[in-house]
Amino acid sequence: MFFRREFSLLDQQGSRKYLNRFERQVFYHTCKDLPIEKRLFCLMLYYTGARISEITEMKVSQIDFTDKTVVIKTLKKRKDNVYRQMPLPDHLLGALLALIDHRHKQGIDLQGQLW
Repeated sequence: MFFRREFSLLDQQGSRKYLNRFERQVFYHTCKDLPIEKRLFCLMLYYTGARISEITEMKVSQIDFTDKTVVIKTLKKRKDNVYRQMPLPDHLLGALLALIDHRHKQGIDLQGQLW
């Protein structure tokens, strides 16, 4: 048996749930002018499509620098322990690694949290 999952671009009130191409481009270019931590946070949103709360809750251990992926715990699902794995571009991984290294050298301990 095959079930097809339908995805809607609109919510129940008829409002768009996602950014269009132009809005994504504006968002991406706006990120470039932000301080490094905010820029990386926004780029994680951009490349993963995750919710703000999912990125906020992200831990360093969720990033696999070898496989070039991030595993994000899905917060929308009603079930516990639902995860999704997504690839990350090299430039974002490098910037994240540099941020983590910088914090480590500065003695900043976020208890495993990324943000």
